[in-house]
Amino acid sequence: MAERYFLAVIAPTLEKLVPISQEQVGGPKKHLVQIARDNGHNELCYETRLSLALTMGAMFERRLRFWMSKTFPENATEIRTANYAGLLGLLGTDVETETLRELGTLSNTARHGEGSSADVIKDSHTRWWDHLGDILRDRYFANGLGVYTLRIADCDLKRYNRAILHFWRELAIQHRAKRRVLMPPLRSDENRVAARK
Repeated sequence: MAERYFLAVIAPTLEKLVPISQEQVGGPKKHLVQIARDNGHNELCYETRLSLALTMGAMFERRLRFWMSKTFPENATEIRTANYAGLLGLLGTDVETETLRELGTLSNTARHGEGSSADVIKDSHTRWWDHLGDILRDRYFANGLGVYTLRIADCDLKRYNRAILHFWRELAIQHRAKRRVLMPPLRSDENRVAARK
């Protein structure tokens, strides 16, 4: 499903919504009306990329919860109440999930704006604000608007797609090999709280 979504929706969208480089904004004569149009176009391009990442994250989380609920019905409460990162932690598998955790944090930031996920993103992905100068970036962050100016790149969406595909392939291989992925015991209050954070 992730690959079909990427090929049918994301790739064609990225081809149609190409941002205009900063040097070309406004055309050769830098007319004010053209600058406004070009900046509006760029805003659409970057918001679309962010919404595509948000959709990828939501689709992955929904499918993972479904799969885990079917595979581990005895852990239904933990699966239902765990947050994105906690859900990945519940699997107890050695499949690489760092990129998927990043996608979950980005999705949460896109949905909710400022908060703990936004703080993680700001510290770990400063390149998403490279289009702003230091002074402007500092002003946005000081006023709680930093997350509204982040710009992910096409390569980020491709990375997330590869991570999702890799995750499901590896999980299928492990499952088929009868090395059933084991859920760690989640009976202590400490583990439940950790899964919800």
